[in-house]
Amino acid sequence: MYLLSNVRSSDKSNRIRLIWLEGKRSKTQTLKSLRGATLRVSEAGGHRLVASSVIPGEQPVLWSGVFSADVGRTNTELLVFDISPDFTGKANTDPDFYSSGSETQCSPR
Repeated sequence: MYLLSNVRSSDKSNRIRLIWLEGKRSKTQTLKSLRGATLRVSEAGGHRLVASSVIPGEQPVLWSGVFSADVGRTNTELLVFDISPDFTGKANTDPDFYSSGSETQCSPR
């Protein structure tokens, strides 16, 4: 399951966060699978997610988002992200989602 949200950061700019978890056999295992990442939109800050959709298909898992780049929402960007899980075993370096007790870290490509 994937969740995308706008998050206001301490410097008053918006960040777009991707949070996901896997359906496991128990609630505990499902919660332990919680992962997240901050999506990088462009160099300019203040982007806000306006609309989004998963692009139907097999692998890779593609997600498209429309972002407003200004307060008036007159400047928009359409971006496509590959949010397929990365099973290489690399550690999740996002400080908001790092868990020292996690065995296998998984993050989007």
